[in-house]
Amino acid sequence: HCEVSGYSKLAALKSELKTENNHVAVVSAGDYVQGGTIGAISRGEYIVKLMNLVGYDAVALGNHEFDYRISRLYELADLMKTKPVTSNFIDLKTKQKVFKPYTIVRYGKIDIAYIGITTPSTISISSPSQFLDEQGNYIYSFSGENLFEVVQDVIDSAKKDGAEYIVALSHLGTEYVNENWSAQSLVKNTFGLDVVLDGHSHSVVENLVVQDKSGNDVPITSTGTKFANIG
Repeated sequence: HCEVSGYSKLAALKSELKTENNHVAVVSAGDYVQGGTIGAISRGEYIVKLMNLVGYDAVALGNHEFDYRISRLYELADLMKTKPVTSNFIDLKTKQKVFKPYTIVRYGKIDIAYIGITTPSTISISSPSQFLDEQGNYIYSFSGENLFEVVQDVIDSAKKDGAEYIVALSHLGTEYVNENWSAQSLVKNTFGLDVVLDGHSHSVVENLVVQDKSGNDVPITSTGTKFANIG
């Protein structure tokens, strides 16, 4: 949410950790281009440039990435060195995903898949008119009716692509959100996720363990907002 001073601290922490660890991952669960003047006056561009300087392994889309409208989001995505991922944003005309659903990053000999998941509430809370045609019909979807089936298909695809671990970068929230689309519901209705790094509700969640559809324990974490925590 445009907490600009956090990026220099994040870059410094990344550099420090790399002196003691072979592999350091930096990811975002969304809502980075909105929330402050510097984001508003540049319509997200200045924030994207800061993120490029830090260097991210994977970046998800939050609902606020759509605040400057989809055409602007395309422009920002072109500027991003690390392309955003989201598994459930669909163009209803083509029936295709608008962005890549996941990215696989290799750490040594280990391949980790990062799956992006954007809250279906985006359809009604982030410039809703942009998702409609002139007749008022939806031309985009965030898979609100079949979110978990869509995500499960993506989990399965990532495993087939060789991912040994599957990380959800979910912008769903753990509290004060629609429970049908919460991070907890995501875990309960899917299997194959190893961890969920969540955003949206600005909650500080250190380690919430939820059983998935197969009975396996899956930790959910959330770091709050505006770089309050990193980890």
